[in-house]
Amino acid sequence: MRLKENKVRASASQWAERLKKGDEKAFRKIYDCCHARLYFFSLRFTGADESANEIVQEVFVKLWTNRHAINSDLSLHYYLDTIARHLNYKSLQPTARDLVCGEEMIYRYAGRYHHVEDEVIYAEYLKTKDGLSPRGNLQKS
Repeated sequence: MRLKENKVRASASQWAERLKKGDEKAFRKIYDCCHARLYFFSLRFTGADESANEIVQEVFVKLWTNRHAINSDLSLHYYLDTIARHLNYKSLQPTARDLVCGEEMIYRYAGRYHHVEDEVIYAEYLKTKDGLSPRGNLQKS
């Protein structure tokens, strides 16, 4: 088992080194190897097929764009997972912002509500009601 893990790590390191040099076949191999895992991770995170596909596409665009900065001694899977995780969090920011804004609006509206004002209005109503005749002022003829 240990031999197999070392072989996989060595292979991933070689693919990363080739990618760093601009090898498109290495990029394709990494894409084929990691696409499904990143897609299902993003799908679980976002819950939407389209969003998951967009995030995975952006992960690989970032991988290709930043290929010169890849450290082939470090885990390429970890690097891709980190990019995917950050993009997934970023995709949720607008939703979180909308929720916070909604809560803030409720808080502000609730802040305008004054229980004392209701009590004063109700007391005035009671005074007025007590001052009315049994028939009230509704039947003025």
